[in-house]
Amino acid sequence: MPFRMADYYLRVYRRFPQKEMRQIASELVYQNALELSQLHHRYEVIRLWEQPPEQFLEVPGLFPLASLSRTDNPLTTLRMVSEKIADLANRRVKANIAASTALLAGLRLDKEEIRRLLRSEMLQESVIYQDIWETALDRGLQEGRQEGRQEGRQVAMREIALKLLANGMEIAQVASVTGLSVEQVEAIDIERSPH
Repeated sequence: MPFRMADYYLRVYRRFPQKEMRQIASELVYQNALELSQLHHRYEVIRLWEQPPEQFLEVPGLFPLASLSRTDNPLTTLRMVSEKIADLANRRVKANIAASTALLAGLRLDKEEIRRLLRSEMLQESVIYQDIWETALDRGLQEGRQEGRQEGRQVAMREIALKLLANGMEIAQVASVTGLSVEQVEAIDIERSPH
């Protein structure tokens, strides 16, 4: 973890040398330095569960962390966050912060409580929600196409089996040609026979 913190610091510093950076570690929460022979890197550890929620209600980018902070009532804290999010002017920022808040609040609160406080229409505008939706839609389309192809093959093999049986081919041969099981071909043969 310390090595990773030093690496992140150097990467960000290379791109944005004038930006002030504050590093926060979530693992090994009591370790805050990397010591190598030629390198000494210190970073600050902020334990969310030890911080008051008010600290996270000052900056919109920190709103999602508030429900994980030191609070006796995470639901009340989420309600405060929801009110702060509602006051944001930029719809896209509002949607993304709401989605991030819902995601992290899910670590402590029930899904229904989160839905009640964070409107789903707002969440649906977030890039996170849209990405999840597009992935699910793509997966659904692929599965639908696959099912359609399989169903189409089954219908085609059934039609072929009907024609072969009508021309007098033996059930075992029809099964071999179509790839259907003997039981499936027998069922088709029973259906085609007059009662």
